[in-house]
Amino acid sequence: MTLPEKMKKFELVRPGYVRFSESNLPKMGPDDVLIKVDYAGLCRTMVTLVDGGADVRYPITLGDEVAGTVVDSGENVHSGRGMVDWLEGDAVIVPPTWAKCIDLDNDGNVYHIDREKSCVACLEDDNARCKSQYSLAHNVQGSFAEYMVVHRKAVFGYDRDKLEPDKACIIGDMLGTSYNAVFNVAKIQKGQNVAIIGSGGQGMGAIANCKLAGADKIVAVDIDDSKLAAAREIGATSTINSKTVKKASDAIKKELNYNVHAVIDCIGVPETIRTGYDAVSTRGILTLVGFLKEDVSLPLYETMAKGKKIDGVWSGQLQDYRKVIGAAEDGKYNFDAMIGTVFDFEQTGKAINALRANKVFRKAVIRVNKDLPVTRENRFS
Repeated sequence: MTLPEKMKKFELVRPGYVRFSESNLPKMGPDDVLIKVDYAGLCRTMVTLVDGGADVRYPITLGDEVAGTVVDSGENVHSGRGMVDWLEGDAVIVPPTWAKCIDLDNDGNVYHIDREKSCVACLEDDNARCKSQYSLAHNVQGSFAEYMVVHRKAVFGYDRDKLEPDKACIIGDMLGTSYNAVFNVAKIQKGQNVAIIGSGGQGMGAIANCKLAGADKIVAVDIDDSKLAAAREIGATSTINSKTVKKASDAIKKELNYNVHAVIDCIGVPETIRTGYDAVSTRGILTLVGFLKEDVSLPLYETMAKGKKIDGVWSGQLQDYRKVIGAAEDGKYNFDAMIGTVFDFEQTGKAINALRANKVFRKAVIRVNKDLPVTRENRFS
């Protein structure tokens, strides 16, 4: 494949200042893979970064969700089609983060590069919290670019005959992170009841994964009726508009027959976190997914007396991505209900502003590769 010398990227130069720029294609190391970006997902974290809400390595290319095509690889990337071996033309996704301490074998199993040097999180099979973590759009150049380079262990293949790239691009963060929240942290099991606070990107992912886990009752909580309608399409068994009830935590408990195994908060503000903590039953768990930026006051007496637990997730676990991709390829996720807005690459700035203003319909994706057809009706207004 003949590659261009230059590429376009959308970068954050400093808080509040974003721009398109042209640069040489990124250089690969011996363990790296060069990917031509097909589609990129847009999540609210990008709004947070643009607005200066997190520390990043400036200037940084934005974007932490991606589906693309392998175009080249480093000398240590073997020829073949295993988890870590890539060929030109392979369809791949990349998670938003990956751990420094661990690697993957060709079957997708995690192993430690050096156990004596591995961090506590990786030693306890929680590589999503690796102390030395690589993170797209934070300390690694992101997916709002025509090409990107990532380490081979952060590359996962998918079948184009079963999954289009505009769907595959939201697996890395929206579905991968929420999978970790549902299966590994909240540990939702068949027949349990769960409430999801927030029906945006992560909320939709959490609802879809709770359905995948076999939850009995899944109640979605939001203040936007259109988002609650999407939640029902994706798998919520009931919904609560928290603006229309006196106390959302009481409404959740009543809706779930006072048997709330878990509440997954996908908003990350004190009000919703307190709602989730108050709603969860004895020995239940409040799982935090929303990007938390403020201190929260909670009556921790209930953690002591009732065994209420609090935990959270930052990203997905590398060893789970084959499971998530497999579920997606098998039609277990309602992508048509989740994805509503398609932007072209040149509209990336507009897309971020629209998301900030809550004018994006459901999940937004960005078509970076102009050679690909638009496979869905754009419901942006």
